[in-house]
Amino acid sequence: MKKLNKRMECSKLVIGSVLKRHRIQHGYTQNEIADFIHVSRPCYSSWENDYHEIPLSKLLQLAECYDLDFMPFIAEIIQEDSKIHNNQENLIAKQITNLNSDINQMKKLLGEILIKQKDGYFI
Repeated sequence: MKKLNKRMECSKLVIGSVLKRHRIQHGYTQNEIADFIHVSRPCYSSWENDYHEIPLSKLLQLAECYDLDFMPFIAEIIQEDSKIHNNQENLIAKQITNLNSDINQMKKLLGEILIKQKDGYFI
């Protein structure tokens, strides 16, 4: 079973992919964006990688940097966040289905073992 990405939490927006997409579309480096909004590159990188939450004031500055209206920018972030969380839910549902299948297989095998033991066969 694959491990879920630990950096994603349901309690906060996952916006890194939106930040990265706009930065690349506009041809900026992380360093250039960090300088524009007056933070360090590691700080900006932590937002782009969804390790830390970004302050609203910095989102306003990023919208300005990319010449975007703020509300559509926020709507894009929320839409992307929703997609990511839906994908996580689908992955979890698939993992549960696989576990149920594995459990049913194990029950079947254990049942066969018990029958063989009852008949005098041992594994």
